[in-house]
Amino acid sequence: MELAADEELLAMEFAPALAASGFTLSIRPSRPPTQRLRLTSVPFSRNVVFGVDDVVEMLGAVKAGATPTDGEGGAVALRPARWRAVLASRACRKSVMIGAALGRAQMTRVLVHLAGLSHPWTCPHGRPTMRHLWDLSGGGAWRRREGER
Repeated sequence: MELAADEELLAMEFAPALAASGFTLSIRPSRPPTQRLRLTSVPFSRNVVFGVDDVVEMLGAVKAGATPTDGEGGAVALRPARWRAVLASRACRKSVMIGAALGRAQMTRVLVHLAGLSHPWTCPHGRPTMRHLWDLSGGGAWRRREGER
């Protein structure tokens, strides 16, 4: 793996954080600078295989100020943008789809969970999460309980 000298030093320094993300590096001290690192394992998810470009992206994030530690000196995973896209896609696949008929308990649970989010109006892909609530199974609108406004 050929990196710029500063990226190579950064990769060596943050090797535990890269390993926590599934990128294993081996150091070859006999090689010239910028060619000392070898990528020996990479993460994959279904049909997405990560590689050198993702390592370079994560090193760029560290250079820009990202903190790959847990605050107590322990390594935590760095995540490339493609990894976040894979996770976002998985999250949407398991979500309630628009048009699905939900019972009152399910609707309440969804609204309670949405209320706990900082940006509840869109999914990780930017698709809207909210629509007008309507009883799709019975065809009628929700009725207010007596005493409610």
